[in-house]
Amino acid sequence: MAVGQRGTRLRTFTLSVVRGRGNVDDDAAQAFLDAGFTTRQILEVVLGVAQKVMSNTPTTWRPHPWTRRSARSSGRKLADEQFPPLNARSIAATRDALHAYARVLGGWSEHSRRRRKHWWNLSLRPSLCGLTTGVIYGAVDFELELDFLHGQLRLKTRTATVSEPLVGQPSRDLAAWIIDALVATGVDTTPAPTDDTLSDKAFPRYSTPEATRLHGALSSVAHAMEDFRAGIREETSPIQVWPHHFDLSMIWLPGAKVAGQDVADEESSDAQMNFGFVFGDETIPEPYFYVTAYPWPESLPDVALPRGATWHSQGFNAAVVRYHDLTAMKDPHMFLQTFWSDLLTAGRDRQVR
Repeated sequence: MAVGQRGTRLRTFTLSVVRGRGNVDDDAAQAFLDAGFTTRQILEVVLGVAQKVMSNTPTTWRPHPWTRRSARSSGRKLADEQFPPLNARSIAATRDALHAYARVLGGWSEHSRRRRKHWWNLSLRPSLCGLTTGVIYGAVDFELELDFLHGQLRLKTRTATVSEPLVGQPSRDLAAWIIDALVATGVDTTPAPTDDTLSDKAFPRYSTPEATRLHGALSSVAHAMEDFRAGIREETSPIQVWPHHFDLSMIWLPGAKVAGQDVADEESSDAQMNFGFVFGDETIPEPYFYVTAYPWPESLPDVALPRGATWHSQGFNAAVVRYHDLTAMKDPHMFLQTFWSDLLTAGRDRQVR
């Protein structure tokens, strides 16, 4: 196994020791041993973590009773909050409605911000309750948030917060409400974003409980991506949702340029790998994870994938894990760390460029 991959496995195993408070499952231990480490080195990792914890403990420390609330502050979600089950048929109408509404918010992000490379100016960010544009600065600063949990579109300025219930209305109606609300709060809406993505299609089967489940999945995946992104030394994109495809994505940019491409056009000249999650689309009609690369290394599919992952080549080339399969695993969070890390190492080794 390559040195870089061994280092990745060491980091992954150490994280599992920290997050499991020393209680490491058999799969994590076996993956560590399969990387060429020994049982003695397992004990060394546990001892090193224990010494670090003890050295960080203040002398005035007193035991704090274990409560549900303290579990929430430990850095990992409670087991019943992680990766909730999603039924592809049940979520379809709500997913399509939120997709249409996300495109409305994306229009304002693109319209109100200067272009950033790879169009990062138009993407949305995960928020505590759903998706947000983040603060859009101007004569009057404002933020738009799709609140999945409470079924609202929320507009916030420094002095006011107004909201509109999400009931499956057409995206054109929601866009009109945004303009009226912005005008009422003093925001100049001329010119407004173009309406070429708006539709009169309603979503009568929109469901706030289904939106809540979608939020739980989105939040769990975003959390896993944050942990994965923290260990990458090269440039990475924000963890963002693309309104046009409604996928959560993080892009790795090693800094290499693609031969024969115009360097002024970063879309075609920047080598990259894309780590993403989508709630289902025309190609795969159920929630799934994907890892793609540009340009595509011909030898990348030679990489052995863990159980539950497959190489996909119909419509696009990617390593794919179906969300349904992930939720059946003992530790979905750690599976994603290993899955993504191994493919990132493979991309480095094959010099994605």
